[in-house]
This record gives sequence, structure tokens and C-alpha cells, in this order.
Amino acid sequence: MPNWCEGYLKIRGKKKDLINFIENEFVIAKSESVISGIEYIDVKMEDDGLGECRFEHESSYLSKIKLKNTRRFFIKSEELSFYYDEEDEDTICHITLWIEQAWAIIVQQLLVEHSQKYSLDFNLYASESSMEFEQYLTIIDGRLVRYEEKKYNDFNFEAINPSLGG
Repeated sequence: MPNWCEGYLKIRGKKKDLINFIENEFVIAKSESVISGIEYIDVKMEDDGLGECRFEHESSYLSKIKLKNTRRFFIKSEELSFYYDEEDEDTICHITLWIEQAWAIIVQQLLVEHSQKYSLDFNLYASESSMEFEQYLTIIDGRLVRYEEKKYNDFNFEAINPSLGG
């Protein structure tokens, strides 16, 4: 069983790019039991036309939002939502997701390539309390501009949130 690196992924981009990324790269991975096969259900954002896009999902052990083409990268947020200026389709929007990935965040495959493909920027903070490290990542215009992995002498005292991950 893996340790989980978990934290917050902030995504910045135009409304159409955020929707495109979420609907094309996220699925709900659902199974009836721990020994049954996994069914993948598409995620569809709902635009209320008044400045908010949203998708809600009740997460459980047997039903989680997953980043496609990864083995263990999950969105723990039960609601994916962001606001936009309904008068300006090119307004920059932001969404923050609570995420977890087994062991550590894989930067190149997951975020750099998605930043290039969908014209999005990513900022991530994640923590793994069992192995006692934190990751800080910033990807802008498909380029990794910040990658920091911190280890501490006294993780429980020095880390920003030592209860994340594990």
C-alpha cells in the first residue's frame, strides 16, 4: 500500500481551457466492491450562464475523481467549481483542487504536459507525512519554473501542514 502525497493544486487559465482540461483529463473511477472491475465515467462541467462552472461528486473509497492515464492521482475535492466574468470569455479563471498521488507528485507527465496541451498554469503544494517531505511546484506556459522538495529535521514542527499525506 502506498504512502499518499496530498495537498492543493491551483489551476489558472481561460474558462474554455479549464473546462476542456477537466472534461478531457478527469474521470470518475467507480467500482461496486474492492474486487470488482473499475467503471470510468466522464466528468461534465455545468455552466450556469451567470458566472459559475461546477461539477459535484460524492467521493468515497469506491468512487473517486481520477486524472486519466495515471495509476494513482486522485482529486479529493467533491466539488469542482470556478467563477468567470460572463461578459468576457477570455477572463483568467482559477480553481483549487484537493489532490493526492501515491508516493510523490510526478511533475513532467502530469503537469508540464497538461500545461502545454491546455494552455494552463499550475501551482501545487503537497505534503507526505510518513516520508516527511513537501513539494512545491509552479508550471507556467508549459515550463517548470519552480520545483522545490523540502525535508525537515522536525517535520511535525517545521512543515506547513504536517497532517497532510501519509
